Amino acid sequence: MTLECVLCGFEDVDVEEGDLAFEVFFVVVEAVAYDAFAFHAFDGCRFVDGVCTGWFAVVAFEVVSWGGVDFEDFDLHGEGCLVLGSLFFVLCFLFLVWGVLDFLMGRGKGLFLSVGRELGFVVRMLSNHEKALLVLNGLPHIGPITLTRLLKKFDGDAVALMQASGKDLQSVEGVGKKIAETLTNWREHFDLNRELKGMGALDVGFVASGSADYPMLLERIDDPPIGLYKRGVLSLERVRCISIVGTRRPTLYGQRIAKKLAGRLARAGFCIVSGLARGVDAAAHEGALEVGGKTVGVLGCGIDIVYPPENKELFERMVQEGAILSEFPLGRRADKQTFPMRNRIVAGICEAVIVVESARKGGSLITARMAGEQGRNVYAFPGRVDQETSAGCHELIRDGAVLVTCAEDILEDLGAEGQGLLDLQLDVQEKRREAVDVEGLSKEEQAIFDVLKQGEALNQESIMQQCDQPAHVTAPTLMSLELKRLISKRLDGKFEVR
Repeated sequence: MTLECVLCGFEDVDVEEGDLAFEVFFVVVEAVAYDAFAFHAFDGCRFVDGVCTGWFAVVAFEVVSWGGVDFEDFDLHGEGCLVLGSLFFVLCFLFLVWGVLDFLMGRGKGLFLSVGRELGFVVRMLSNHEKALLVLNGLPHIGPITLTRLLKKFDGDAVALMQASGKDLQSVEGVGKKIAETLTNWREHFDLNRELKGMGALDVGFVASGSADYPMLLERIDDPPIGLYKRGVLSLERVRCISIVGTRRPTLYGQRIAKKLAGRLARAGFCIVSGLARGVDAAAHEGALEVGGKTVGVLGCGIDIVYPPENKELFERMVQEGAILSEFPLGRRADKQTFPMRNRIVAGICEAVIVVESARKGGSLITARMAGEQGRNVYAFPGRVDQETSAGCHELIRDGAVLVTCAEDILEDLGAEGQGLLDLQLDVQEKRREAVDVEGLSKEEQAIFDVLKQGEALNQESIMQQCDQPAHVTAPTLMSLELKRLISKRLDGKFEVR
Protein backbone atom coordinates (compact mmCIF):
# COMPACT_ATOMS: atom_id res chain seq x y z
CA MET A 1 0.00 0.00 0.00
CA THR A 2 1.10 3.60 -0.48
CA LEU A 3 1.59 6.10 2.30
CA GLU A 4 -1.18 8.19 0.86
CA CYS A 5 -3.44 5.20 1.50
CA VAL A 6 -2.16 4.99 5.08
CA LEU A 7 -2.90 8.70 5.65
CA CYS A 8 -6.34 8.30 4.16
CA GLY A 9 -7.14 5.09 6.06
CA PHE A 10 -7.04 2.61 3.15
CA GLU A 11 -4.94 -0.53 3.67
CA ASP A 12 -5.93 -2.81 0.84
CA VAL A 13 -3.36 -1.64 -1.71
CA ASP A 14 -0.01 -3.39 -2.08
CA VAL A 15 3.26 -1.64 -2.82
CA GLU A 16 6.63 -2.81 -4.01
CA GLU A 17 9.49 -2.64 -1.47
CA GLY A 18 11.62 -0.90 -4.08
CA ASP A 19 9.26 2.10 -3.93
CA LEU A 20 10.25 2.80 -0.32
CA ALA A 21 12.63 5.71 -0.88
CA PHE A 22 10.16 7.35 -3.23
CA GLU A 23 7.36 6.98 -0.67
CA VAL A 24 9.50 8.24 2.22
CA PHE A 25 10.12 11.45 0.28
CA PHE A 26 6.42 11.99 -0.23
CA VAL A 27 5.50 11.33 3.40
CA VAL A 28 7.55 14.40 4.36
CA VAL A 29 5.74 16.56 1.82
CA GLU A 30 2.34 15.16 2.77
CA ALA A 31 2.92 15.53 6.50
CA VAL A 32 3.82 19.20 6.12
CA ALA A 33 0.79 19.77 3.91
CA TYR A 34 -1.60 17.99 6.27
CA ASP A 35 -0.18 19.83 9.25
CA ALA A 36 -0.64 23.25 7.64
CA PHE A 37 -4.14 22.31 6.45
CA ALA A 38 -5.20 21.10 9.90
CA PHE A 39 -3.86 24.25 11.51
CA HIS A 40 -5.94 26.34 9.11
CA ALA A 41 -9.05 24.22 9.59
CA PHE A 42 -8.89 24.40 13.38
CA ASP A 43 -8.17 28.13 13.53
CA GLY A 44 -4.61 28.03 14.80
CA CYS A 45 -5.02 25.48 17.58
CA ARG A 46 -1.62 24.49 18.99
CA PHE A 47 -3.01 21.12 20.10
CA VAL A 48 -4.02 20.22 16.54
CA ASP A 49 -0.55 21.16 15.37
CA GLY A 50 0.98 18.89 18.03
CA VAL A 51 -1.31 16.04 17.01
CA CYS A 52 -0.32 16.46 13.37
CA THR A 53 3.37 16.26 14.19
CA GLY A 54 2.61 13.17 16.25
CA TRP A 55 0.74 11.68 13.33
CA PHE A 56 3.87 12.31 11.32
CA ALA A 57 5.77 10.00 13.73
CA VAL A 58 3.09 7.30 13.50
CA VAL A 59 3.33 7.32 9.73
CA ALA A 60 7.09 6.92 10.04
CA PHE A 61 6.54 3.79 12.10
CA GLU A 62 4.31 2.48 9.33
CA VAL A 63 7.24 3.05 6.94
CA VAL A 64 9.47 0.86 9.08
CA SER A 65 7.03 -1.99 9.57
CA TRP A 66 5.09 -1.90 6.33
CA GLY A 67 5.67 -3.67 3.01
CA GLY A 68 6.26 -7.19 4.23
CA VAL A 69 9.91 -6.57 5.12
CA ASP A 70 11.24 -9.28 7.40
CA PHE A 71 13.78 -7.53 9.60
CA GLU A 72 14.89 -10.86 11.09
CA ASP A 73 16.44 -11.77 7.75
CA PHE A 74 18.60 -8.61 7.78
CA ASP A 75 19.32 -8.85 4.11
CA LEU A 76 20.82 -5.76 2.53
CA HIS A 77 17.50 -4.32 1.47
CA GLY A 78 15.81 -5.03 4.80
CA GLU A 79 18.70 -3.53 6.77
CA GLY A 80 18.62 -0.42 4.61
CA CYS A 81 14.91 -0.10 5.19
CA LEU A 82 15.36 -0.46 8.94
CA VAL A 83 18.10 2.17 9.13
CA LEU A 84 16.21 4.65 6.95
CA GLY A 85 12.89 4.09 8.68
CA SER A 86 14.42 4.21 12.16
CA LEU A 87 16.20 7.50 11.49
CA PHE A 88 13.02 8.88 10.07
CA PHE A 89 11.08 7.73 13.15
CA VAL A 90 13.58 9.40 15.52
CA LEU A 91 13.32 12.65 13.59
CA CYS A 92 9.55 12.59 13.69
CA PHE A 93 9.55 11.70 17.38
CA LEU A 94 11.56 14.86 18.02
CA PHE A 95 8.94 16.79 16.04
CA LEU A 96 6.28 15.24 18.28
CA VAL A 97 8.13 16.38 21.42
CA TRP A 98 8.40 19.86 19.85
CA GLY A 99 4.65 19.96 19.25
CA VAL A 100 3.76 18.74 22.76
CA LEU A 101 6.10 21.22 24.49
CA ASP A 102 4.87 23.95 22.18
CA PHE A 103 1.28 23.20 23.21
CA LEU A 104 2.00 22.87 26.94
CA MET A 105 4.16 26.01 27.18
CA GLY A 106 2.00 28.02 24.78
CA ARG A 107 4.90 30.04 23.43
CA GLY A 108 5.04 29.14 19.75
CA LYS A 109 2.68 27.90 17.09
CA GLY A 110 4.27 24.78 15.73
CA LEU A 111 7.37 24.04 13.70
CA PHE A 112 5.73 23.90 10.29
CA LEU A 113 3.60 26.98 10.93
CA SER A 114 6.67 28.98 11.95
CA VAL A 115 8.55 27.96 8.83
CA GLY A 116 5.52 28.67 6.68
CA ARG A 117 5.12 32.13 8.11
CA GLU A 118 8.75 32.92 7.46
CA LEU A 119 8.11 32.07 3.80
CA GLY A 120 4.86 34.03 3.74
CA PHE A 121 2.75 30.97 2.92
CA VAL A 122 0.86 30.43 6.15
CA VAL A 123 -1.26 32.87 8.11
CA ARG A 124 -3.69 32.26 10.93
CA MET A 125 -7.04 31.49 9.37
CA LEU A 126 -9.42 34.38 9.85
CA SER A 127 -13.15 33.80 10.02
CA ASN A 128 -15.31 35.20 7.25
CA HIS A 129 -16.46 37.91 9.66
CA GLU A 130 -12.87 38.92 10.41
CA LYS A 131 -11.98 38.93 6.73
CA ALA A 132 -14.96 41.16 6.01
CA LEU A 133 -13.87 43.56 8.77
CA LEU A 134 -10.33 43.52 7.36
CA VAL A 135 -11.68 44.56 3.95
CA LEU A 136 -13.99 47.24 5.39
CA ASN A 137 -11.14 48.66 7.45
CA GLY A 138 -8.93 48.98 4.36
CA LEU A 139 -11.41 50.66 2.01
CA PRO A 140 -10.85 54.32 1.09
CA HIS A 141 -13.29 57.18 1.83
CA ILE A 142 -15.00 55.32 4.70
CA GLY A 143 -14.21 56.42 8.24
CA PRO A 144 -14.72 54.57 11.54
CA ILE A 145 -17.93 56.43 12.43
CA THR A 146 -19.55 55.50 9.11
CA LEU A 147 -18.37 51.91 9.44
CA THR A 148 -19.86 51.72 12.94
CA ARG A 149 -23.20 52.98 11.61
CA LEU A 150 -23.13 50.46 8.77
CA LEU A 151 -22.37 47.56 11.10
CA LYS A 152 -25.16 48.66 13.44
CA LYS A 153 -27.58 48.68 10.49
CA PHE A 154 -26.69 45.04 9.74
CA ASP A 155 -26.64 43.92 13.39
CA GLY A 156 -22.86 43.69 13.46
CA ASP A 157 -22.74 41.19 10.58
CA ALA A 158 -19.83 42.35 8.41
CA VAL A 159 -20.45 39.63 5.82
CA ALA A 160 -24.07 40.71 5.34
CA LEU A 161 -22.88 44.30 5.01
CA MET A 162 -20.48 43.31 2.23
CA GLN A 163 -23.29 41.51 0.39
CA ALA A 164 -25.83 44.32 0.74
CA SER A 165 -27.23 46.21 -2.22
CA GLY A 166 -26.36 49.80 -2.95
CA LYS A 167 -29.89 50.86 -2.04
CA ASP A 168 -29.69 49.27 1.42
CA LEU A 169 -26.28 50.80 2.01
CA GLN A 170 -27.42 54.31 1.10
CA SER A 171 -30.22 54.08 3.65
CA VAL A 172 -27.56 54.52 6.35
CA GLU A 173 -26.80 58.06 7.52
CA GLY A 174 -23.66 59.45 5.91
CA VAL A 175 -23.52 56.84 3.14
CA GLY A 176 -23.87 58.26 -0.35
CA LYS A 177 -23.45 56.85 -3.82
CA LYS A 178 -19.64 57.02 -3.73
CA ILE A 179 -19.32 55.03 -0.51
CA ALA A 180 -21.96 52.53 -1.64
CA GLU A 181 -20.07 51.92 -4.88
CA THR A 182 -16.83 51.49 -2.99
CA LEU A 183 -18.45 48.82 -0.82
CA THR A 184 -20.13 46.92 -3.64
CA ASN A 185 -16.96 47.03 -5.77
CA TRP A 186 -14.53 46.47 -2.89
CA ARG A 187 -12.27 44.14 -4.91
CA GLU A 188 -11.19 47.12 -7.00
CA HIS A 189 -9.99 48.95 -3.89
CA PHE A 190 -8.57 46.25 -1.62
CA ASP A 191 -6.54 43.10 -2.42
CA LEU A 192 -7.50 40.72 0.38
CA ASN A 193 -5.21 37.88 -0.68
CA ARG A 194 -2.17 40.16 -0.86
CA GLU A 195 -3.03 41.58 2.57
CA LEU A 196 -3.31 38.12 4.10
CA LYS A 197 -0.03 37.01 2.57
CA GLY A 198 1.72 40.12 3.86
CA MET A 199 0.27 39.56 7.32
CA GLY A 200 1.47 35.98 7.26
CA ALA A 201 5.00 36.95 6.32
CA LEU A 202 5.23 39.35 9.30
CA ASP A 203 3.19 37.26 11.77
CA VAL A 204 0.57 40.01 11.99
CA GLY A 205 -2.80 39.33 13.55
CA PHE A 206 -6.08 41.20 13.22
CA VAL A 207 -7.95 41.96 16.44
CA ALA A 208 -11.61 42.50 15.58
CA SER A 209 -13.88 44.76 17.60
CA GLY A 210 -15.74 42.64 20.13
CA SER A 211 -13.04 40.00 20.45
CA ALA A 212 -11.41 39.20 23.80
CA ASP A 213 -8.09 40.81 22.85
CA TYR A 214 -9.68 44.08 21.70
CA PRO A 215 -9.02 46.84 24.29
CA MET A 216 -12.18 47.16 26.36
CA LEU A 217 -11.93 50.93 26.93
CA LEU A 218 -11.34 51.59 23.23
CA GLU A 219 -14.74 50.12 22.35
CA ARG A 220 -16.41 52.81 24.44
CA ILE A 221 -15.19 55.86 22.51
CA ASP A 222 -17.37 57.54 19.88
CA ASP A 223 -15.31 56.43 16.88
CA PRO A 224 -13.54 53.15 17.69
CA PRO A 225 -11.70 51.32 14.90
CA ILE A 226 -13.51 48.17 13.77
CA GLY A 227 -10.25 46.24 14.08
CA LEU A 228 -6.56 46.59 14.83
CA TYR A 229 -3.53 45.04 13.18
CA LYS A 230 -1.27 43.61 15.87
CA ARG A 231 2.32 42.38 16.09
CA GLY A 232 3.88 41.10 19.27
CA VAL A 233 3.37 38.73 22.17
CA LEU A 234 1.45 40.91 24.63
CA SER A 235 -2.26 40.22 25.06
CA LEU A 236 -4.42 43.30 25.65
CA GLU A 237 -7.10 41.39 27.50
CA ARG A 238 -7.70 42.84 30.99
CA VAL A 239 -4.60 45.03 30.90
CA ARG A 240 -4.63 48.41 32.64
CA CYS A 241 -2.95 51.00 30.43
CA ILE A 242 -1.49 54.46 30.95
CA SER A 243 -0.27 56.65 28.11
CA ILE A 244 2.88 58.77 28.33
CA VAL A 245 3.27 61.26 25.49
CA GLY A 246 5.25 64.40 24.74
CA THR A 247 7.36 66.33 22.31
CA ARG A 248 9.58 64.75 19.66
CA ARG A 249 12.34 67.17 20.68
CA PRO A 250 12.54 66.89 24.46
CA THR A 251 15.21 68.17 26.78
CA LEU A 252 17.38 65.64 28.58
CA TYR A 253 15.29 66.43 31.64
CA GLY A 254 12.12 65.45 29.79
CA GLN A 255 13.64 62.21 28.52
CA ARG A 256 14.73 61.22 32.01
CA ILE A 257 11.32 62.00 33.48
CA ALA A 258 9.51 59.98 30.80
CA LYS A 259 11.80 56.97 31.15
CA LYS A 260 11.78 56.85 34.95
CA LEU A 261 8.04 57.48 35.19
CA ALA A 262 7.32 54.71 32.67
CA GLY A 263 9.56 52.28 34.53
CA ARG A 264 7.93 52.92 37.87
CA LEU A 265 4.39 52.73 36.55
CA ALA A 266 5.28 49.52 34.68
CA ARG A 267 6.55 47.99 37.93
CA ALA A 268 3.14 48.73 39.41
CA GLY A 269 1.57 46.55 36.72
CA PHE A 270 0.44 49.17 34.21
CA CYS A 271 1.04 48.81 30.50
CA ILE A 272 2.75 51.88 29.05
CA VAL A 273 1.18 53.05 25.79
CA SER A 274 2.64 55.63 23.43
CA GLY A 275 3.06 56.42 19.75
CA LEU A 276 6.57 55.04 19.13
CA ALA A 277 7.67 58.47 17.91
CA ARG A 278 11.11 59.92 18.58
CA GLY A 279 11.59 61.80 21.82
CA VAL A 280 9.29 61.31 24.81
CA ASP A 281 7.38 58.40 23.22
CA ALA A 282 10.54 56.36 22.65
CA ALA A 283 11.83 57.17 26.16
CA ALA A 284 8.56 55.93 27.69
CA HIS A 285 8.69 52.62 25.79
CA GLU A 286 12.35 52.14 26.75
CA GLY A 287 11.62 52.86 30.40
CA ALA A 288 8.97 50.14 30.54
CA LEU A 289 11.14 47.59 28.71
CA GLU A 290 14.14 48.23 30.96
CA VAL A 291 12.21 47.02 34.03
CA GLY A 292 10.62 44.08 32.21
CA GLY A 293 7.23 45.81 32.05
CA LYS A 294 4.48 45.85 29.46
CA THR A 295 4.38 48.40 26.67
CA VAL A 296 2.35 48.96 23.50
CA GLY A 297 3.18 51.22 20.56
CA VAL A 298 0.40 52.60 18.36
CA LEU A 299 1.48 53.53 14.83
CA GLY A 300 0.24 56.25 12.52
CA CYS A 301 1.11 54.11 9.50
CA GLY A 302 0.88 50.50 8.34
CA ILE A 303 2.25 47.98 10.81
CA ASP A 304 4.81 46.83 8.24
CA ILE A 305 6.51 50.25 8.27
CA VAL A 306 9.00 51.33 10.93
CA TYR A 307 8.46 55.05 11.50
CA PRO A 308 10.60 56.88 12.38
CA PRO A 309 13.38 54.68 10.94
CA GLU A 310 15.78 55.39 13.83
CA ASN A 311 13.42 53.50 16.16
CA LYS A 312 13.86 50.21 14.28
CA GLU A 313 15.74 48.52 17.12
CA LEU A 314 13.11 49.64 19.64
CA PHE A 315 10.36 48.52 17.24
CA GLU A 316 11.82 45.00 16.96
CA ARG A 317 12.30 44.73 20.70
CA MET A 318 8.67 45.69 21.29
CA VAL A 319 7.53 43.00 18.85
CA GLN A 320 9.49 40.45 20.92
CA GLU A 321 8.49 41.72 24.37
CA GLY A 322 5.40 43.90 23.95
CA ALA A 323 3.02 44.72 21.13
CA ILE A 324 2.59 47.05 18.15
CA LEU A 325 -0.87 48.19 17.00
CA SER A 326 -2.18 49.99 13.94
CA GLU A 327 -5.59 50.46 12.37
CA PHE A 328 -4.09 51.13 8.95
CA PRO A 329 -3.62 48.53 6.17
CA LEU A 330 -0.16 47.30 5.25
CA GLY A 331 1.82 49.81 3.24
CA ARG A 332 -0.09 52.90 4.43
CA ARG A 333 2.32 55.79 4.91
CA ALA A 334 2.04 58.28 7.74
CA ASP A 335 0.51 61.66 6.94
CA LYS A 336 -1.34 64.55 8.58
CA GLN A 337 -4.55 62.53 8.67
CA THR A 338 -3.17 59.35 10.21
CA PHE A 339 -1.50 60.92 13.26
CA PRO A 340 -4.69 62.36 14.83
CA MET A 341 -6.39 59.01 14.15
CA ARG A 342 -3.49 57.29 15.91
CA ASN A 343 -3.73 59.72 18.84
CA ARG A 344 -7.38 58.87 19.51
CA ILE A 345 -6.40 55.21 19.89
CA VAL A 346 -3.52 56.06 22.24
CA ALA A 347 -5.98 57.99 24.40
CA GLY A 348 -8.85 55.52 24.02
CA ILE A 349 -6.90 52.46 25.17
CA CYS A 350 -5.81 54.07 28.43
CA GLU A 351 -7.27 55.08 31.77
CA ALA A 352 -5.08 58.16 31.83
CA VAL A 353 -2.75 60.25 29.68
CA ILE A 354 0.41 61.84 31.06
CA VAL A 355 2.08 64.67 29.12
CA VAL A 356 5.82 65.16 29.66
CA GLU A 357 6.96 68.28 27.80
CA SER A 358 4.97 69.63 24.90
CA ALA A 359 4.85 72.79 22.85
CA ARG A 360 1.58 74.70 22.55
CA LYS A 361 0.76 73.10 19.19
CA GLY A 362 2.24 69.67 19.83
CA GLY A 363 0.53 66.42 18.83
CA SER A 364 0.58 65.30 22.46
CA LEU A 365 -1.87 68.11 23.27
CA ILE A 366 -4.25 66.60 20.72
CA THR A 367 -3.95 63.26 22.51
CA ALA A 368 -4.54 64.91 25.89
CA ARG A 369 -7.61 66.79 24.70
CA MET A 370 -9.02 63.65 23.08
CA ALA A 371 -8.47 61.85 26.38
CA GLY A 372 -10.39 64.59 28.20
CA GLU A 373 -13.27 64.31 25.72
CA GLN A 374 -13.29 60.54 26.25
CA GLY A 375 -13.53 60.98 30.03
CA ARG A 376 -9.97 59.91 30.81
CA ASN A 377 -7.72 61.43 33.46
CA VAL A 378 -5.14 63.89 32.12
CA TYR A 379 -1.89 64.63 33.96
CA ALA A 380 0.92 67.03 33.11
CA PHE A 381 4.46 67.57 34.39
CA PRO A 382 5.39 71.23 34.89
CA GLY A 383 8.60 72.80 33.63
CA ARG A 384 10.27 76.17 33.25
CA VAL A 385 7.84 78.97 32.45
CA ASP A 386 10.21 80.40 29.84
CA GLN A 387 10.84 77.11 28.04
CA GLU A 388 8.85 76.36 24.89
CA THR A 389 8.84 72.59 25.49
CA SER A 390 6.89 73.14 28.73
CA ALA A 391 4.38 75.66 27.38
CA GLY A 392 1.89 72.96 26.35
CA CYS A 393 1.98 71.30 29.77
CA HIS A 394 1.37 74.62 31.51
CA GLU A 395 -1.57 75.27 29.20
CA LEU A 396 -3.06 71.87 30.06
CA ILE A 397 -2.64 72.54 33.78
CA ARG A 398 -4.34 75.92 33.35
CA ASP A 399 -7.23 74.17 31.56
CA GLY A 400 -7.76 71.58 34.30
CA ALA A 401 -5.15 68.83 33.90
CA VAL A 402 -3.73 67.48 37.15
CA LEU A 403 -0.24 68.72 37.96
CA VAL A 404 1.99 65.81 38.99
CA THR A 405 5.59 65.48 40.09
CA CYS A 406 5.70 61.81 41.10
CA ALA A 407 4.30 58.42 40.14
CA GLU A 408 2.71 58.00 43.55
CA ASP A 409 0.29 60.87 42.81
CA ILE A 410 -0.89 59.11 39.66
CA LEU A 411 -1.19 55.68 41.25
CA GLU A 412 -3.16 57.03 44.18
CA ASP A 413 -5.47 59.00 41.91
CA LEU A 414 -6.15 55.86 39.83
CA GLY A 415 -6.76 53.70 42.89
CA ALA A 416 -3.52 51.75 42.49
CA GLU A 417 -1.79 52.82 45.71
CA GLY A 418 -0.21 50.29 48.09
CA GLN A 419 1.77 48.42 45.43
CA GLY A 420 5.21 48.92 46.88
CA LEU A 421 5.73 52.33 45.32
CA LEU A 422 5.45 54.65 48.31
CA ASP A 423 8.82 56.32 47.77
CA LEU A 424 8.66 57.33 44.14
CA GLN A 425 9.19 61.06 44.48
CA LEU A 426 11.04 62.32 41.41
CA ASP A 427 13.38 64.94 42.84
CA VAL A 428 14.13 66.16 39.35
CA GLN A 429 16.14 69.24 40.17
CA GLU A 430 18.52 67.29 42.38
CA LYS A 431 18.82 64.47 39.85
CA ARG A 432 19.75 66.91 37.14
CA ARG A 433 22.77 68.01 39.10
CA GLU A 434 23.83 64.83 40.91
CA ALA A 435 27.35 63.55 40.34
CA VAL A 436 28.35 66.65 38.37
CA ASP A 437 31.94 67.62 39.05
CA VAL A 438 32.37 71.30 38.22
CA GLU A 439 35.71 71.80 39.92
CA GLY A 440 38.67 72.96 37.85
CA LEU A 441 36.63 74.76 35.18
CA SER A 442 38.16 77.70 33.38
CA LYS A 443 36.59 81.12 33.65
CA GLU A 444 34.95 80.75 30.22
CA GLU A 445 33.69 77.22 30.97
CA GLN A 446 32.23 78.30 34.31
CA ALA A 447 30.43 81.21 32.70
CA ILE A 448 28.77 79.00 30.09
CA PHE A 449 27.93 76.27 32.62
CA ASP A 450 26.32 78.81 34.96
CA VAL A 451 24.06 79.99 32.13
CA LEU A 452 23.02 76.50 31.02
CA LYS A 453 22.48 75.05 34.49
CA GLN A 454 19.45 77.33 34.85
CA GLY A 455 17.65 74.68 32.81
CA GLU A 456 17.00 76.37 29.48
CA ALA A 457 18.38 74.85 26.27
CA LEU A 458 20.25 77.50 24.26
CA ASN A 459 21.94 77.69 20.87
CA GLN A 460 25.50 78.95 20.50
CA GLU A 461 24.45 82.48 19.54
CA SER A 462 22.31 82.90 22.65
CA ILE A 463 25.14 81.58 24.82
CA MET A 464 27.56 84.07 23.24
CA GLN A 465 25.20 86.93 24.00
CA GLN A 466 24.50 85.93 27.61
CA CYS A 467 28.18 85.22 28.38
CA ASP A 468 29.46 88.18 26.34
CA GLN A 469 31.96 85.95 24.56
CA PRO A 470 33.13 85.96 20.93
CA ALA A 471 32.51 82.93 18.72
CA HIS A 472 36.16 81.84 18.66
CA VAL A 473 36.01 81.48 22.47
CA THR A 474 32.50 80.03 22.86
CA ALA A 475 32.81 77.25 20.27
CA PRO A 476 35.86 75.46 21.72
CA THR A 477 34.60 76.04 25.26
CA LEU A 478 31.33 74.30 24.44
CA MET A 479 33.25 71.38 22.95
CA SER A 480 35.40 71.18 26.11
CA LEU A 481 32.29 71.05 28.32
CA GLU A 482 30.85 68.31 26.11
CA LEU A 483 34.03 66.25 26.43
CA LYS A 484 33.82 66.65 30.21
CA ARG A 485 30.22 65.32 29.97
CA LEU A 486 28.83 68.39 31.69
CA ILE A 487 26.64 69.52 28.80
CA SER A 488 25.08 67.90 25.77
CA LYS A 489 24.25 69.12 22.27
CA ARG A 490 20.75 68.25 21.06
CA LEU A 491 19.64 67.34 17.56
CA ASP A 492 18.30 70.87 17.07
CA GLY A 493 21.74 72.34 17.78
CA LYS A 494 20.93 73.66 21.25
CA PHE A 495 23.00 72.92 24.35
CA GLU A 496 21.81 71.92 27.82
CA VAL A 497 23.20 70.57 31.08
CA ARG A 498 23.38 66.78 31.23
